[in-house]
Amino acid sequence: MNEEVYTGLLTRIIENEQSFYGNLAIEIFRKINGLDISSDGKILAISGDLKDVIRDIVVEYKKFDGDLSLKLIKSILEAYKSSYPGIDFPIIQ
Repeated sequence: MNEEVYTGLLTRIIENEQSFYGNLAIEIFRKINGLDISSDGKILAISGDLKDVIRDIVVEYKKFDGDLSLKLIKSILEAYKSSYPGIDFPIIQ
């Protein structure tokens, strides 16, 4: 169940980032250890700690565009926390 929810969360984040950065968003996601993503942005597999994958995405985007993506990712994450209160999501600061 958690992996399905995280896959949905990651899909939402990448779709959001693609609307701003196009294929560059996919390239940033492909740098993340524990995340297998297709060339068109589909999440194929998540391995390792799910919270670490989210944290690593935040780190990569902060390097890329500072706080812009951070704010958007936080808002998506908050929506998922509300929808899935029983799942332990990472705290992003």
